[in-house]
Amino acid sequence: MTRRRIVRDAERAAAGAALVAVLLSWPASAMSQRTTIRTGTISVPDGFAVHERRGTDSYPGMIVRADSALVVEYDIGAMAGARVHPSRRGEYAWLVEHEVAGHRAYTGLSSKHGRRRISTTILGDGTDPWTLPANFSADVRDERDVTQFTLIVASYRPGRRR
Repeated sequence: MTRRRIVRDAERAAAGAALVAVLLSWPASAMSQRTTIRTGTISVPDGFAVHERRGTDSYPGMIVRADSALVVEYDIGAMAGARVHPSRRGEYAWLVEHEVAGHRAYTGLSSKHGRRRISTTILGDGTDPWTLPANFSADVRDERDVTQFTLIVASYRPGRRR
């Protein structure tokens, strides 16, 4: 690999991380619907549907765009674990720390077999293990997918156990 390509790849990774950091602090779109899930609430853009699944020790589900081209999977609760974390930095092209609803969070982009996957873990302090940590991930093809993923993730608000 040439030095020029390494520099170019590093610049792209830095630009991607910066874009995600900006989008994760962006307010929810006016063209979205606030949806209650078992662990809290989340805003999804128009044209998305939330499908909660049954988990044995966590609260999994999917948020699917109408064209099915973007599927955001989530797994929430103490037994879901922290999937994105600085200790796993080597698994990601880039990893950024940020906040979601006052909670520390990490977002990273991985690339395997030609697929790009963006993932976020929102950490908790252990006081409410039913709503945090919250893991979100999706295969992304373009900036639109990344943007919609980050807007959805940034809108998650943990609730209290029902």
